Amino acid sequence: MSQFAALIRKHVIESRWLLGLLCVAFLGFGWLITWQAKRFERVVETGDLQQIGRNIRPFRFFGGQNMDGSTTALEVAWFNHPLIVLVVLSWAMARGSGAVAGEIERGTIDVTLSRPISRSNYLLSHIVYTIIGLVALLFFLIVGIAVGNGYWATKTPPNPFALMKPGLIVFTMGLAVFGYTLPLSAIDVVRWRALVVSAAITLLGLIGMSIAPMYENQDWIGKLSIFHFYAPVTVAMKTDPLAFNASVLTAVFLVGAGIAFVLFSRRDIPSNS
Repeated sequence: MSQFAALIRKHVIESRWLLGLLCVAFLGFGWLITWQAKRFERVVETGDLQQIGRNIRPFRFFGGQNMDGSTTALEVAWFNHPLIVLVVLSWAMARGSGAVAGEIERGTIDVTLSRPISRSNYLLSHIVYTIIGLVALLFFLIVGIAVGNGYWATKTPPNPFALMKPGLIVFTMGLAVFGYTLPLSAIDVVRWRALVVSAAITLLGLIGMSIAPMYENQDWIGKLSIFHFYAPVTVAMKTDPLAFNASVLTAVFLVGAGIAFVLFSRRDIPSNS
């Protein structure tokens, strides 16, 4: 257990500044989310329909068809903002691609595995730390929203526990992307290749989900993308089954992690000493 804790500590030391800065950014973004919600609520109070229509456009864009005027929807809509999505995806792909291929490229994996550490524990430590990072990001985002709601005095601020439902979708999306990135890293010797392939899979999924609905009878293509199950607003407004969406995304992670364990246990590790 002490060896496993040492591995976690190693991951923390190596990425503490990156994760720390991202957490601070999410804390600030949560604050800005509540400011935007309060700003729109003030516009609604004016009764100016033209101004309301103009200001609701970004909320409609990020919130989709299930968007309404509640404070919860106004805030959760921003969970679809590229800043949140890209940071979560980047963290997942960076951790996945660096787990094996990145360590081989840096010449550190053979030193680590020369100690009494099994390959399964080594890979498990990367998975655990990735989960810790995702939880930390969501924690600071929700804290930022909770503090902002108190400061700006929004009309019907959501309970922080209510934000955990859409937060779970963000978390499981990050897990899914990490899940299909990890096997790519487990069989490669350079990080960039695993990262590029993972990014290509991600982009294809996002593009397929976005473009397919534009064509008649082609919606099924978009439903093949894992991002079809990323629906924080619809989950928050209780119109989409949280358990089903989260289960599908978690299943992608579990399958990918299982494949990575098998591949990593059977491959040769080049010596870089």
